[in-house]
Amino acid sequence: MLKAVIFDFDGVIADSEALHYDALNTVFNRYGVDIPKEVHWDKYLGYSDRENIEAVNVDYRMQWDNARVQVLIGEKKVVFDELIVSGSIIIEGVSVFIQRLINGGVRRAICSGALRSDIDLMLAGMAFKDAFEVIVSA
Repeated sequence: MLKAVIFDFDGVIADSEALHYDALNTVFNRYGVDIPKEVHWDKYLGYSDRENIEAVNVDYRMQWDNARVQVLIGEKKVVFDELIVSGSIIIEGVSVFIQRLINGGVRRAICSGALRSDIDLMLAGMAFKDAFEVIVSA
């Protein structure tokens, strides 16, 4: 008998990678940098905002200091949150699956490299705010 399911978040529950790309590129565009989607998917996918911004800093010779990197992280967060609120990001079939787990008494958790604040905002938008007993995040 199944007792528990542990989910990753990005790409499993939420299709948010495109939103991360859009938010990062919106911020980078303000500084004259445009990252093609193919480059993002090949080189920057799966890294934290800080790691992405620091990599772009090196790759595009931007000379951003640590304070500027922190500002860019904050700018990306604002854009990302706006994108989350404006659209549906739940992966097809996930709602039904999670509801079946709940109805069957199966415990549910999330273990993700995503930021907790991002996970909480997305879960609230999906009406799953209280659907997970444990959330382990970056």
